[in-house]
Amino acid sequence: MYVEHIQYHSDPSMSGVTLRFEARVEGDTWYHIGEVGDYKLREVWKRVDPRQVQAELRNDTTRGEGTAVGAGDP
Repeated sequence: MYVEHIQYHSDPSMSGVTLRFEARVEGDTWYHIGEVGDYKLREVWKRVDPRQVQAELRNDTTRGEGTAVGAGDP
């Protein structure tokens, strides 16, 4: 189980809410599934090598066209 306690949120009604999710890790991928009000939420996170992402971003000529990959570069 994964528990998330929201302190700050763009929707003030979510501040102070505690959410509980079923969670699992398979290799480099983390899954958590649960409900937020009337919505079912399923998030999938993949571990990446930050050096590889930075190299890809330096070589990507299409940056800024709707693809979001966070590696700390502006």
